[in-house]
Amino acid sequence: MKKLLSALFCTILVFAAVGCSKTTEEPQAIPQIDEPETITEQSSSVTVDDFVLTVYTDKNIYTTDEEIEIWADFKYIGSQDSIEIFHSSDYLVYTIFDGERYWNNGFVNTILISSILTKDVAEHHDFKKSGGWSGDDPDAAFWEEFYSASDLRLPAGEYTVTAHVDFSLSDENMLGTRNQFKTELQITVKE
Repeated sequence: MKKLLSALFCTILVFAAVGCSKTTEEPQAIPQIDEPETITEQSSSVTVDDFVLTVYTDKNIYTTDEEIEIWADFKYIGSQDSIEIFHSSDYLVYTIFDGERYWNNGFVNTILISSILTKDVAEHHDFKKSGGWSGDDPDAAFWEEFYSASDLRLPAGEYTVTAHVDFSLSDENMLGTRNQFKTELQITVKE
């Protein structure tokens, strides 16, 4: 019994000594995060009634010499097997805004055409530049070069990329059945 009490007493002393000891470790520095982390393929979606619109970019941070990849999917998810929509030359357009100017305006031809959307089948839309400038604009040469290039490259800055849809469900009641909605995401372009 004395051996058991002696062992118990020694164990208590060891725990007491460990509990009272001080450590001399240096505190760990908290890492500074100066730059947002680059991610691959980001997206933003919105669902309105029987439709889902999703815009994508291949990443969130680019350099000024990199091509920016943007695309969107538009899907009908209603109860019918398919639905006819009525719209201008494009029912899905993009804008790119840096807080001061639009780098893509989403211009369309205002003609009436229709498209059939099949239930649960995403319609894929690659980014297309659209916009214009005046010959009197002091930046006319820049805009002419920007819009003549097929790929999208932007100067350094923060940008909001927005995919917009605009369509009607009837060619006889265009305004009464008009659907307009959008979804957006942010990208950063660095030197």
